[in-house]
Amino acid sequence: MTYRYFSEKNLKNRVRASFASLRMTNPAIQETGKHMNTKGSVLVFMVICSAVIAALGVSILSTAMIQYNIKRTNTEARQAFYMAETGLNEAFSEAYILVIEARNFSKSKAEEYLVSFPEDEAGAESVFSANFKSYILSNFKGRVESSSNPAVAVTNTVLIFYGDCLTANLRSVFSAEKIDRKIDAQIVILVPTFSSISSETFKAEDYVKFANWTNY
Repeated sequence: MTYRYFSEKNLKNRVRASFASLRMTNPAIQETGKHMNTKGSVLVFMVICSAVIAALGVSILSTAMIQYNIKRTNTEARQAFYMAETGLNEAFSEAYILVIEARNFSKSKAEEYLVSFPEDEAGAESVFSANFKSYILSNFKGRVESSSNPAVAVTNTVLIFYGDCLTANLRSVFSAEKIDRKIDAQIVILVPTFSSISSETFKAEDYVKFANWTNY
């Protein structure tokens, strides 16, 4: 049994030695080995390059999406601001028309008073002022407020003239899918004099103005 073991071992060693000698002396076998090593290296290199390119592609796509979302959000925010601003502009237009209506209404009341008391110009002035204020206060909220989008509301607890000046606080809100834009502003209305109406020097833009815009 010992003799057979060493004989098989010697046979295996001789085969290995013969194969090694054959590889060293046979160029074809050497070239085949080199070619296989080269193909393996190229394959590994291609796999690494593909992984790097894929990672770069994902990174570039992610960055582009983030920039697009930021740009879209900024655009939507600007549009929401403009829409909220539009609500205030429409409210101002209504207030402007209201001032003209109040002027005409109060003028007719003062003129009626002068028919009865033609010498009492001071009384006519008081009648004009009282009717102008009353007409504005009775109709202001109903004319400038809006429940649509943008929604406009008067935020004063009570509307009141201090002297000959009314300051109304307004808030315009535009609601979009993901953005709400609010703008606060004041509309200031001044009371004209009956004498300025009688002399035809009245200009509505001198008696209704915007003030203190705040957006957030």
